[in-house]
Amino acid sequence: MLIAAFVAIWVPYVTAVGLQERFGADGAAGPAIMAASLLVALAAGWWLARRSAPNPFGLRFDGWTMPILVTGIGVMIVARWLAGHAAVAAGIASYEAAVPVGALVAGLAAALAIGAVPALTEDILTRGFPLFAARGNRPAWPLILVSALIYTLNHIWRFDWGLSEQVRLFCMGIAYAVAAWRFGSLWAAFALHLGWNAGGAVVPLDIADPMAFRLESAAIHLAIAVLILLLPKRQPDR
Repeated sequence: MLIAAFVAIWVPYVTAVGLQERFGADGAAGPAIMAASLLVALAAGWWLARRSAPNPFGLRFDGWTMPILVTGIGVMIVARWLAGHAAVAAGIASYEAAVPVGALVAGLAAALAIGAVPALTEDILTRGFPLFAARGNRPAWPLILVSALIYTLNHIWRFDWGLSEQVRLFCMGIAYAVAAWRFGSLWAAFALHLGWNAGGAVVPLDIADPMAFRLESAAIHLAIAVLILLLPKRQPDR
């Protein structure tokens, strides 16, 4: 049942990503298929909830959901902003031409809006399934590592980017899975995921050393995972 639901979401998701990453971002096919994959994911969550346990993907709204979303997105935008300036200071990137503040704000808003659908779909696939739908009484850390591995393998269109990209993805997967587990909600992972992705619009960069830049991102995400682990574990409202 879980495998069938996973495959039903994964196939349109990777198709949409492939259309955009390998064949260009222009055109409506990729975004349309991505939106369809999210609809399939939400339908799968409803289906699983009726047959197994409530809240299979950790997407229940409770009193903490909005604070988690706002705080997580904000923290990661700031983290991405700091990471960009640190990369420039280290000589592994340089600033693009100056962009007016209004254009930066508009770009950030667009990145948040456009990135929400693929981020949520991927979070359901790579964290909703292992951490919530299939958790049972299993210990947390094996599921967190499995989630990070699935997240890495889910980026099949980036397998030729080199080992540094796989390391970066795995460390990102750990941070986001730790957040979902620590807060008992997939919305925590979604907030960090979306905030980091959208934060790239705040400091537009030309990357001179992609490997070093990716390893910087990996180190930042491991540090974020450690900081999250220092917070008390919260159970979602019933």
